[in-house]
Amino acid sequence: MYIYNPAVMEAAAQNIRELYAKSNARERQQIQEQVRDLQKDLYSDWEMMFSLAMAVSLPHALYIFY
Repeated sequence: MYIYNPAVMEAAAQNIRELYAKSNARERQQIQEQVRDLQKDLYSDWEMMFSLAMAVSLPHALYIFY
């Protein structure tokens, strides 16, 4: 069983920051995409459903104001 260790997470974040700083524009785009995909992978089912519901309802909400 893995026990959360903040130092491990900080080291991973620092590694990403260093890679990003040394990267060109294309590589930075790839890093951003991979981080976004990781974030999506970490969403719970509830968070995913909520974000989808907001995406569907936002255009309707904007329509009301215009």
